[in-house]
Amino acid sequence: GISFVTFGSFGQFRTFRAKVALCDSSRAGDSVIFRVVGDDKILWTSNPVAVSGTVQDCVVDITGVSRLR
Repeated sequence: GISFVTFGSFGQFRTFRAKVALCDSSRAGDSVIFRVVGDDKILWTSNPVAVSGTVQDCVVDITGVSRLR
């Protein structure tokens, strides 16, 4: 399935920073890919994550972006 969270940045921020990972209670299965979407454009895509404990840093320029998902 697909899950997402939407943030309204209203153009007031320049950088979005996050760390992405699977929680320790995740069941084994297919890989998960995280994306940051700004105003309906893909701004960042993670490498596939298949096991918990693997953390990836996300740093994205969101200058002028109104909505992050």
